[in-house]
Amino acid sequence: MSVLNNEDRTHLGRMVVNLLDESERLGLELHLGELGRTLGVPVVGAALVHGRGLQELQDGVEERDQADAGHLCIANGPHGLRIVDVRDPAAPRGLGHLLLGESVDELAQDIVAMGRTVYVAAAFAGVHVVDVTDPANPTLVETFDTSTRR
Repeated sequence: MSVLNNEDRTHLGRMVVNLLDESERLGLELHLGELGRTLGVPVVGAALVHGRGLQELQDGVEERDQADAGHLCIANGPHGLRIVDVRDPAAPRGLGHLLLGESVDELAQDIVAMGRTVYVAAAFAGVHVVDVTDPANPTLVETFDTSTRR
């Protein structure tokens, strides 16, 4: 899941539940509307690898801040953090990525974006703090160990 938001955090754009194609293949029933009502944030189901959900994501992008408008941060499992320009839903364009580790413990699973900082939950490795001021070159700032396996 990913959250798009603007810098002042007065409005969360959309929460993205990616890999819907895999959920459907496994026969999982997801209640995205109920999740959105519970969280108070619109939830978009997506299969981004197939382009599914891109228009809904575009609809949630805040155009007010042109420097950040249209950038989507994705927790991309073993591929770490991906940043995609979604201003043109018909032609999303990769901007940058950051590999966070290679072990199963380090799979990027969830993201919260706050302005130019992205927090990436990474399985048992903890939470990675990433500076995305330059979306083409995201930079790891710090990692907080949240593991209970010490």
